[in-house]
Amino acid sequence: MSRLMRLYGFLLLVFASTTAYAETTRPTALDVFRQMPATIFENTAEGLTEDEKLQLTEQGESHYWAIVTDTPDRLVVASLPFLESRVAVHLFLNDGNTGVAVVGTNSGAACTIEVWRLETGGRLVPAAGPDEPPASDFFVQGNSLPEGIDPSIMLCLGDANLEARPLFWTETGLADIKPDNTVDFIWNGRTFEKRIRPAASGNGQANDTPNTVQQ
Repeated sequence: MSRLMRLYGFLLLVFASTTAYAETTRPTALDVFRQMPATIFENTAEGLTEDEKLQLTEQGESHYWAIVTDTPDRLVVASLPFLESRVAVHLFLNDGNTGVAVVGTNSGAACTIEVWRLETGGRLVPAAGPDEPPASDFFVQGNSLPEGIDPSIMLCLGDANLEARPLFWTETGLADIKPDNTVDFIWNGRTFEKRIRPAASGNGQANDTPNTVQQ
């Protein structure tokens, strides 16, 4: 009996040590990618099976994908051979080891994201992202969309934030309409805050309108 009790005590100690390590070790984007299902790749032409994902994380390359960026906060994989389609994972952490992980696709004008809450111990839970902003956020007061234009707003994963990307549709296809503002969502350590800024002018410089930050 005493031998069984010692074994039981040892197993409890190992479990406690492992749990404490998981709670105090900062996760990396690659760690989180390993835990995520490969559902985001259903939005790509190449796709990714779980077996291919395992090969990708262990060897850095699979039949259709290769890891092109691997930092603690960001992982980017690109489609082979021309690296055209990209899927990225970005960690938005608080002062501890919890926060939000966003995985997103980016291929041309189209993009998709999934948002996951990273809990203590490294557990991932599906979470809601920011609400899509209204089309009016992209225009200064007094400007509005012409009649017959149907806007759609996509949330995309940028280099260090979430970007709102507007598309303006007519009955025959996309309309070439230049917004007055850009809209993105900045991580403040707890949540995403909406930020509205003047769009760059033709020379690549923002105009003189003050920045606006909204929750």
